[in-house]
Amino acid sequence: KDIEDQGFYFNRGSSALKFVLENLVNYLKKDITVCIQSLNCHTILEAALEVSGVSVLLSDIKVDDFSIPLNFLEENHNNIDILFLLHYQGLVNSEYDEIISFCKENKIIV
Repeated sequence: KDIEDQGFYFNRGSSALKFVLENLVNYLKKDITVCIQSLNCHTILEAALEVSGVSVLLSDIKVDDFSIPLNFLEENHNNIDILFLLHYQGLVNSEYDEIISFCKENKIIV
């Protein structure tokens, strides 16, 4: 069967994250850099670092929503292939729309 016809179930979010990253490394056929906000659950960072071909760039956070600031992405976008844009404690990034647009323009997978 094709992968598109299959469903996947994971017992943890970190397992799903590793699965996605492993498949992206294989699909893109290159090492990738993932940007993750520094205020986060340690299992996210550990899962990313366990995948061969993945390096992690930790970003600063904004105090108002504990998420990645757009200016960090603007300054570092040449070093980022994938962005994990997280809603920490349910707070949506106040620059969400701008970040999504910026990532589309710069071919960063969100």
